[in-house]
Amino acid sequence: MIMISYLFVILILVFSDEILQKFGQDPKVSGFTAQYLLYYMPGFFIYGLSDLNKKFLNSFRLNFIPMFAFTISVFLHPLWSQYFVIEKDFKIIGIAIAGIITNSITFI
Repeated sequence: MIMISYLFVILILVFSDEILQKFGQDPKVSGFTAQYLLYYMPGFFIYGLSDLNKKFLNSFRLNFIPMFAFTISVFLHPLWSQYFVIEKDFKIIGIAIAGIITNSITFI
């Protein structure tokens, strides 16, 4: 079911540059936003799976597992950001990659 709902989101993400410009956003800003959203697409999907996993575990009163995973991923996120954005100079794409890694750690 999450895959079906994600298809609609993909359409919005793919055309986000045009959508933002229609709402009067600066073309440069909407271009950067579209680039980030395009590269971060897997991160949205992983976040959705992670949220479902968290709710499933919470229904069994296993709150500590998702909390522990989230805590680890939040502490590691600045390291990923530093590495991909500054050291590798990936700029906007680096932010997306760092977010995908953070969401993946939270999901695992």
